[in-house]
Amino acid sequence: MAARRFLPKNLAVIGYARSKLNVKDLRATIAEHLKGTGDEVKRFLDLLSYLPGAYDTAEGFQVCAALQPL
Repeated sequence: MAARRFLPKNLAVIGYARSKLNVKDLRATIAEHLKGTGDEVKRFLDLLSYLPGAYDTAEGFQVCAALQPL
């Protein structure tokens, strides 16, 4: 969908997990599984953000909720 430009221009893909990753590591891991030209892959990877956090407190979910309006 990204290669054919079917994704909205204002799309944000936000990863949230307990893992101590950063966005650079996440993008590198995902890039290994993507198909497309270098530009297509880069465009998709640029949509990705990452936040580490716990699942057992409200704090992380509040941060996520503030990032992107529903």
